[in-house]
Amino acid sequence: MRTKLDEITNVNICAVSFCESPDLLSQWRGYSGTRGGVSIGFCSDKIVELAKREHGRLAPCIYDHNVQAELIDELIDAVLNTQNEQEENVPIEPLRLSENFNRQLISIGAFFKHEGFHEELEWRLVTGIKLYRERRFKFRTGNSMVIPYYEALLAPEGWTDEIASVTVGPCPYPEVSRQAVIGLLLQNDIYADPRFGERQMEIKSSRIPYRSW
Repeated sequence: MRTKLDEITNVNICAVSFCESPDLLSQWRGYSGTRGGVSIGFCSDKIVELAKREHGRLAPCIYDHNVQAELIDELIDAVLNTQNEQEENVPIEPLRLSENFNRQLISIGAFFKHEGFHEELEWRLVTGIKLYRERRFKFRTGNSMVIPYYEALLAPEGWTDEIASVTVGPCPYPEVSRQAVIGLLLQNDIYADPRFGERQMEIKSSRIPYRSW
């Protein structure tokens, strides 16, 4: 059974991370660097739809180590109870038991994260198990290794109804930068222009007085 547990490291699941806060200093520092950036607020119902299409789910990360341990204990009890509910004369199948445990451990363990990252208020969209041979599995060059990733189609019919807001990161010229972002979105038919009676997409500048120049 221990051998089967070790096989979890060879399972491919893919995740994309979101932050509850659209304007968090640690996120600007960690991901936008010195070149500025934007924080995109997606419509949550569209993200849920995407999770269903990829046989996955959307849920918040769990940072508390005690809660993580409790969930694993509950999972062990649930798997053992399922086995005990079988007929008395049916022998226990260790392989089937461990596979059932592994499958459920993957589904909850994907949302475990070290408590040191709790400020991020992270949510993850985690897919079901994916295979390298799948057409949408791709690879790109990273700083230190080849990085595998999976292409999930969030907006097959356009982005206008998928994005709820855009926050422009800290920079020397916040309003000029905001107007430039609006222009970029308009050019790509993403920004719903309120002048034409369309639903207005909120585009705002960061309130954090952080300068990286």
